[in-house]
Amino acid sequence: MIWVYPFGMQALVVDDDPVCRAVAVATLAKLGFAVHAAADVTEACARQAALSDLRLALVDWHLGDINGLDVIRALRLRANTHRTCICLFTVETGREVWNEAIAAGANAVLRKPLDEGDLWYELTRLGAV
Repeated sequence: MIWVYPFGMQALVVDDDPVCRAVAVATLAKLGFAVHAAADVTEACARQAALSDLRLALVDWHLGDINGLDVIRALRLRANTHRTCICLFTVETGREVWNEAIAAGANAVLRKPLDEGDLWYELTRLGAV
């Protein structure tokens, strides 16, 4: 398989767990993304506002006092995110998770731990790369 890497495309990882956040950042960087990280909704919105063309946001389901759906909704309300591919990533399973994520504005749901192949499949399927 030949992959055309998205060198320099902007990505945002939102996860309150520093280890999971670091793994996601490293995975995206390996794929060629310029990766920014945030631990909560306030930081995520601030980082998004500073980026001119955010191509991808990976948002964890469980974020301390709030959940990832709140972050997804907040990002979708901001200017210039209509072309951003937003993926919820979680250890949760089930159709309910997918339905809630899509209703909140996510494009896809990815399983933790983040798998490079699964991520690449979803990004190409969604036309994000």
